[in-house]
Formats: sequence, structure tokens, C-alpha cells
Amino acid sequence: MLYQKGLWLGLDEKYAEKVRDYKKQLIVHDLQADVLENLPPMKEVSDEEVQSYYDNNSEKYTFVRMQEVGFVDKNLGDEILRKMKSGEDLTEIVNGYAESGANVVGRDLGFNRAMVKEFDTVGLGSVSDIITKPDGSYSVIKIVEIKPIPLRQTERAIRSLLKAKRKSYANDNYANQIIEENNIKVEIIEN
Repeated sequence: MLYQKGLWLGLDEKYAEKVRDYKKQLIVHDLQADVLENLPPMKEVSDEEVQSYYDNNSEKYTFVRMQEVGFVDKNLGDEILRKMKSGEDLTEIVNGYAESGANVVGRDLGFNRAMVKEFDTVGLGSVSDIITKPDGSYSVIKIVEIKPIPLRQTERAIRSLLKAKRKSYANDNYANQIIEENNIKVEIIEN
């Protein structure tokens, strides 16, 4: 009864687009499964391929330890940045400001991959620009240690990634084959 009332109110139109989108997703999913099922057996990802990917993407597979000098007074930023870039020790920087009464603190951030985005280049001794933190304070971060993540810890993830890339490549090839066989013109329209 409620369903009939919803139809009478026109609620089916409200969900028509969502139903079409879901239907498209189901069809694409079934075709992708069919493509993968009917492919010739894929060879297993070899140890050499895993090693090669690991070697060529070594920056993704590192532990990066950082230290931070945090401060409240924005006017200290350029000076702290200059001192950190010149290689001055974090403790010396913090102690120098503590004597003047400025609110400057030093912290070891440990091995923190999330903060790598603050650097233009990731290398030992690299220093970030001045970072404005959500609480309104500021900081400058320095990379003080980089060590590789051993291949044995990342091997399964790399192997899975390479398998997924192979499947994606197979689906793309199938889509391109359909385009060619049916003389379909594809246009990409940006909003």
C-alpha cells in the first residue's frame, strides 16, 4: 500500500536516475567479471617483477623520521626556517628561543609518512616550508632519518598491486577492442 502511495506521489521519478546508475554499475561489473574469466590464464607476478617495482618506486617504501619546531609567533617563522635549513640542531634552536621567553617547542615526530606531503623533495636534511597548523600555530619540519622498508614487508602488497594493474589493463584492452569493433566515437566532456 505504501509503495502504491509512493508511486502516486511520483517518488519513483526521484529514484529513477539512481536506479539507472546502479543498473549501469551491475552491467559493467558483470562484463568485467566475464572479461577476466575468459582471459587466457595470467602468469603469476614474478619475484623479478616485484623486485623491479620495489627498486623503481623506492621512495614509496621508506620510513621517514622527522623533527618539528613548533611556534606560536608567526614572525619567528623565517628565522626558524633559516636556522633549520642551515643545519642548526633542533635542541639549540628551541633552547635559544626559550631563553627569550618565546613559545617555541621541539618534537620528534617519529617515523611519519603522512607528513611527507609537506616536502618538495624527500631527502635526508630536507626542510619543509612554514606550516600553518589547524590550531593556528606554526611549525617547520626537518627529515632527520630515512631508512628503507625491507622488501619482505612490502612484497605481498606490491604483488597484489601488480596483479590489479594487470586486471585493469585487461579491462581497458577489452573496452578499446569494443570501441574499435563497433566504430564507437568516444568523447570526454569535462564539467
